Amino acid sequence: MLKIEQESTTKNTYGEEVIEWVEFESVFAEKYDKVNKESFQANQLTAIVSTVFTIYFIEGLTEKMRLVDIDTDTIYQIEGIKEIGYKEGLQLITYTKDRF
Repeated sequence: MLKIEQESTTKNTYGEEVIEWVEFESVFAEKYDKVNKESFQANQLTAIVSTVFTIYFIEGLTEKMRLVDIDTDTIYQIEGIKEIGYKEGLQLITYTKDRF
Protein backbone atom coordinates (compact mmCIF):
# COMPACT_ATOMS: atom_id res chain seq x y z
CA MET A 1 0.00 0.00 0.00
CA LEU A 2 1.34 3.42 -0.99
CA LYS A 3 0.45 6.95 -0.03
CA ILE A 4 0.72 9.61 -2.70
CA GLU A 5 1.67 12.92 -1.09
CA GLN A 6 1.82 16.48 -2.37
CA GLU A 7 3.51 19.58 -0.97
CA SER A 8 1.46 22.05 0.99
CA THR A 9 2.81 25.43 2.13
CA THR A 10 1.58 27.05 5.33
CA LYS A 11 2.86 29.88 7.51
CA ASN A 12 4.04 29.42 11.08
CA THR A 13 3.54 31.90 13.94
CA TYR A 14 6.59 33.90 12.74
CA GLY A 15 5.18 34.29 9.22
CA GLU A 16 7.73 31.89 7.71
CA GLU A 17 6.63 29.46 5.04
CA VAL A 18 6.64 25.84 6.16
CA ILE A 19 6.47 23.01 3.63
CA GLU A 20 4.48 19.94 4.67
CA TRP A 21 3.58 16.80 2.77
CA VAL A 22 -0.15 15.97 2.80
CA GLU A 23 -1.87 12.84 1.53
CA PHE A 24 -3.33 13.08 -1.98
CA GLU A 25 -4.47 9.44 -2.34
CA SER A 26 -3.77 5.90 -1.07
CA VAL A 27 -3.26 3.17 -3.67
CA PHE A 28 -2.25 -0.44 -4.15
CA ALA A 29 0.59 -0.86 -6.64
CA GLU A 30 2.68 -3.41 -8.47
CA LYS A 31 6.37 -2.77 -7.76
CA TYR A 32 9.37 -3.50 -10.00
CA ASP A 33 12.92 -2.56 -8.90
CA LYS A 34 14.69 -1.50 -12.07
CA VAL A 35 18.23 -0.24 -11.37
CA ASN A 36 20.49 -0.13 -8.33
CA LYS A 37 23.60 2.04 -8.38
CA GLU A 38 25.98 3.69 -5.96
CA SER A 39 27.69 7.06 -6.23
CA PHE A 40 29.45 9.65 -4.13
CA GLN A 41 27.40 12.76 -3.41
CA ALA A 42 28.60 15.41 -0.96
CA ASN A 43 31.44 13.09 0.13
CA GLN A 44 28.99 10.35 1.09
CA LEU A 45 28.32 7.01 -0.55
CA THR A 46 24.74 7.07 -1.79
CA ALA A 47 22.71 4.11 -3.07
CA ILE A 48 20.12 5.07 -5.66
CA VAL A 49 17.32 2.61 -6.44
CA SER A 50 15.07 3.18 -9.46
CA THR A 51 11.65 1.58 -9.08
CA VAL A 52 8.61 1.42 -11.35
CA PHE A 53 5.15 1.27 -9.79
CA THR A 54 2.01 0.40 -11.75
CA ILE A 55 -1.24 1.82 -10.37
CA TYR A 56 -4.76 2.56 -11.59
CA PHE A 57 -5.32 5.87 -13.39
CA ILE A 58 -5.50 8.93 -11.11
CA GLU A 59 -6.39 12.33 -12.54
CA GLY A 60 -4.10 15.16 -11.41
CA LEU A 61 -1.04 13.10 -10.44
CA THR A 62 2.21 15.02 -11.16
CA GLU A 63 5.99 14.61 -10.87
CA LYS A 64 5.98 17.15 -8.01
CA MET A 65 4.35 14.52 -5.78
CA ARG A 66 6.01 11.61 -4.00
CA LEU A 67 5.15 8.07 -2.90
CA VAL A 68 5.48 6.71 0.62
CA ASP A 69 5.47 2.95 1.25
CA ILE A 70 3.20 2.62 4.29
CA ASP A 71 4.86 -0.63 5.46
CA THR A 72 8.50 0.53 5.33
CA ASP A 73 8.15 4.35 5.39
CA THR A 74 10.38 4.49 2.29
CA ILE A 75 9.98 7.70 0.28
CA TYR A 76 10.07 7.50 -3.52
CA GLN A 77 10.47 10.66 -5.62
CA ILE A 78 8.47 10.57 -8.87
CA GLU A 79 10.67 11.15 -11.95
CA GLY A 80 8.16 10.33 -14.66
CA ILE A 81 4.58 9.27 -15.29
CA LYS A 82 3.54 7.10 -18.23
CA GLU A 83 -0.11 6.48 -19.07
CA ILE A 84 -1.09 2.87 -19.86
CA GLY A 85 -3.71 2.65 -22.60
CA TYR A 86 -6.42 5.28 -22.41
CA LYS A 87 -6.78 6.01 -18.68
CA GLU A 88 -6.37 2.30 -17.83
CA GLY A 89 -3.45 2.83 -15.48
CA LEU A 90 -0.19 4.66 -14.81
CA GLN A 91 3.44 3.63 -14.58
CA LEU A 92 5.35 5.79 -12.10
CA ILE A 93 9.12 5.91 -12.58
CA THR A 94 10.60 6.71 -9.18
CA TYR A 95 13.87 6.74 -7.25
CA THR A 96 14.93 6.59 -3.64
CA LYS A 97 18.30 7.34 -2.02
CA ASP A 98 20.02 5.80 0.98
CA ARG A 99 23.14 7.42 2.44
CA PHE A 100 25.82 5.36 4.14
